[in-house]
Amino acid sequence: MTILKAHFANGGAFLDHYLPEQANGGIFFPTRKPLAIGEAVVVSVRLGKRRSPMLLRGAVVWRRPGKHSTKTKAGIGIEFLSTETQTRDYLVSVARGDSLEQMARRHQRLPVGLTINTSPRSSLSL
Repeated sequence: MTILKAHFANGGAFLDHYLPEQANGGIFFPTRKPLAIGEAVVVSVRLGKRRSPMLLRGAVVWRRPGKHSTKTKAGIGIEFLSTETQTRDYLVSVARGDSLEQMARRHQRLPVGLTINTSPRSSLSL
């Protein structure tokens, strides 16, 4: 899973990159990294200088090559996962100025997927 860091000077800059036309919302991330369509990513979004980042999981849904002649930036379109609805709504409301940012944790947490084996254990004799 690739972690992408998106820093925006303010909420308006974030809303310029926000993709509301995606089913679960999304973001345009300017990059030339060769990420495949469908690849899982985590986007660390920071609004302003001193605010803490918010992590949203998503998947790459499209790629756009850059064109120097038309000043089109190369980048990818990321659609957030349906499980990120609450975080997405909170981020958009903070960017619009509808709600205040809550205090963050001291240390950033990263989303991790673990495989769990549910087969019964062999019994131990003592």
